[in-house]
Amino acid sequence: MLIAKRTCTMEWHFLGEDNIPALLFYGSSDGKKPLLLLFHGLTGRKEGELFLATKLAEEGYLVAAIDARQHGDRVDLDFWKELRYNFPKYSSRIIVETAQDVPAIIEALLERDDVDPDRIGIAGGSLGGFITILATTLDRRLKTAVSVAGGVMSVDTLDKGEAYELLCLEKDLDRQVDEEMKELVAKNNPFDRLDKFYPTSLLMVHGDIDNIVPLEAHQRLYEALKPYYKDSPGKLNLKIYPGVDHSVGALPEVMGDTVKWLKKHL
Repeated sequence: MLIAKRTCTMEWHFLGEDNIPALLFYGSSDGKKPLLLLFHGLTGRKEGELFLATKLAEEGYLVAAIDARQHGDRVDLDFWKELRYNFPKYSSRIIVETAQDVPAIIEALLERDDVDPDRIGIAGGSLGGFITILATTLDRRLKTAVSVAGGVMSVDTLDKGEAYELLCLEKDLDRQVDEEMKELVAKNNPFDRLDKFYPTSLLMVHGDIDNIVPLEAHQRLYEALKPYYKDSPGKLNLKIYPGVDHSVGALPEVMGDTVKWLKKHL
């Protein structure tokens, strides 16, 4: 019986002045490597990205799997009590604050002598997909991005998914979508920064029956971005998997999509 084996180095790091926890993965190849920042989903942590991270490390990338705010080694249990009481506000805060960490993460990793500063990408699924979309508008050094089952924060789509029931969250949008939450979303709305995406290549992947994050979260952004990519349409893609729900990121085909996209654009 043949047993598949992957061999790479894994290092534990705390990055930047804020000591952001990260796991770094890289293979045995010499020289400067393309860098990929990798973000997990809600309730996940950096250690959960081992499968994709090790695969990409063997492909020659340096992968930094990052704990999002309030996850993994950055968790604050009191915050999670607040999140269950007001999921829209506090999940939006996680997305915004983690995306705002990305420039500092890149700065810290560029201090390494094995990182190619001209080949930096970002990817994430679910919560990580939302982080990926917003972060792409915040740092021009990102050459490519892959968002799986993510999208854009929107008050309009909060009532369309089943996250509340599945995660046992309290649902009272009249109370939860308050002025503070509306201001947070308005100040960090990628639809107000459409000109900040191009020339970063962007792949969005979604299942068409996603019951947590509606397909609309990606679809609206894809349609809005088309005019900005008219001269390079191959750098923008929305791949929809029919009959697949929020678990789309677990499909082997999606890992293949991600690897192919990165090889082409990074």
